[in-house]
Amino acid sequence: MTVVVRVPGSKSITNRALLCAGLAHGRSELHGALVAGDTEAMAGALSALGVTVSLGETTVVESPGAGGLRDEATIDARSSGTTARFLLPVLAALSGRWVLDGSPQLRRRPIGELADALRAVGARIDGDSLPLVVHGGFTPSRPVRVRGDVTSQFVSGVLLAAPLLEGLMVQTTTDLVAAPYVRMTAAVIDAFRGPRGYRAVSRYDIEPDASAASYFFAAGAIAGCDVEIEGLRTGGSSLQGDARFVDVLADMGAGTQGPLRGIDVDLRDMPDMVLTLAAVAIFAEGRTLIRGVGFVRGHESDRLAAAASEFAKFGARVEATDDGLAILPPPPGGLRGALVDSHGDHRLAMSLGIVGLRVPGVEVAGAGAVDKTFPGFWDALATFRASCT
Repeated sequence: MTVVVRVPGSKSITNRALLCAGLAHGRSELHGALVAGDTEAMAGALSALGVTVSLGETTVVESPGAGGLRDEATIDARSSGTTARFLLPVLAALSGRWVLDGSPQLRRRPIGELADALRAVGARIDGDSLPLVVHGGFTPSRPVRVRGDVTSQFVSGVLLAAPLLEGLMVQTTTDLVAAPYVRMTAAVIDAFRGPRGYRAVSRYDIEPDASAASYFFAAGAIAGCDVEIEGLRTGGSSLQGDARFVDVLADMGAGTQGPLRGIDVDLRDMPDMVLTLAAVAIFAEGRTLIRGVGFVRGHESDRLAAAASEFAKFGARVEATDDGLAILPPPPGGLRGALVDSHGDHRLAMSLGIVGLRVPGVEVAGAGAVDKTFPGFWDALATFRASCT
């Protein structure tokens, strides 16, 4: 049986496109945009700067352009890492003074190293974590050197600021993780880039969210159904690296008549897939080793520690390693239902939730965390369950 699922637009593409449109003079239309906590945070930040954003399936952005934005504002990034990390270099490149802040959860997430890197080339930024005071108007004296192994969002933020400042460049001082997200950033910038700075576009189409789709591809592997995500291009034709998660599942035997099998996989280019894969791995035969993702400890939760804590409640043996997870499922029939905790992390909540397709008695505390990127997730999962079983 093939279950057709519709997921919302890509959060990652939506927030990049919103910012590019907000820095362009004129009216832009974004089709297929995500409406969720993270994109509402970006829309709110742009509104604080004087941009009119009507967020919906067809999102309209009307902006005075980078030169006409408000030169003083307090900006609340809420819990959105992309909003804070993209805006910090952009604000430094504009003229004005702003306070950049966020939720208590976001205040704990890394941003100080990005601020340090910008200060090293002449930016004036007060503080080492949110809230930060940004004094704009700097002229870069040399390339911004940032670590690439903390989050690719540091690199993407500088790239998004580059069209505003002639000569602004970025160099990574370490290996780059989640490189497909940087390629995505470059592609979105190209779509909005004009002869000088950014230009408005009459129509920009946003792909369905491959990260959101991953939960249903994983659900299909767990429950034994074929899954089609409406409108999503998988493999190399998508801007989203997470569209390649289907290949990881295929390596585990998904889509065949045989059992799922454990694998050894490096997910540094697909870090948002760590928890999704953990959910599948507890149903596989043999150990699954996830490597290359130690940096996800600094995401919405410490995702390695949280995974080790919560997936173990189902009866699996889950160990957080220095750079990933080692997962050994219990013997057949050994999985059990449990009350598990989302740790306020949308991706953990969704990954724990799909376990309930085969294990009765799964209850997720803090299930509302999904509103950050996929407000309709639980309804979509219920529809999937009814269609697949």
